[in-house]
Amino acid sequence: AEYKLLQDFLFRYVARKAGELGLAVHIHTGAGCGEYFDDRGSDPMLLDSVLNDSSLRKTNFVLLHGGSPFDRHNVALIMKPNVWVDTSVLGLLYSPAELARIMRPWLEMMPEHVIFGTDAGPFGPGYGWEETAWVASRNARRGLGIVLTQMIRDGVITEPRAREIAEL
Repeated sequence: AEYKLLQDFLFRYVARKAGELGLAVHIHTGAGCGEYFDDRGSDPMLLDSVLNDSSLRKTNFVLLHGGSPFDRHNVALIMKPNVWVDTSVLGLLYSPAELARIMRPWLEMMPEHVIFGTDAGPFGPGYGWEETAWVASRNARRGLGIVLTQMIRDGVITEPRAREIAEL
């Protein structure tokens, strides 16, 4: 209990200083990082008290990796003026259709707070930075095309708005 109090204090202190310096705080959300990773503890909604902390209003937070499998929780969080979600690694893990499903609620609520990322890097022999960047970028573009087309067809956005979102 004491260690958690210290961790919480140190995190908020560092986050406050980052905000004062104009630096964004990137936070890993969602499953991953090994076989024994605490997946329950990676739910972005667990950050609610931090993201609502009035002393951290100058700090921008980026919720990395879309929080999958808790990706829908980001809808409420990105409504906050200092919170963004990024797509890094999602283009490597999911098909364009699944990526479109994940991104749709974000794009319907706050498209200006969705950031593209690849999480490109060496993932093994023959699958280095170049390959992962290409695959993630291609899948993300295809997923974005799918979701924006669906949103136009469903009457959620106009074609000009879809172009604006795509250019973000």
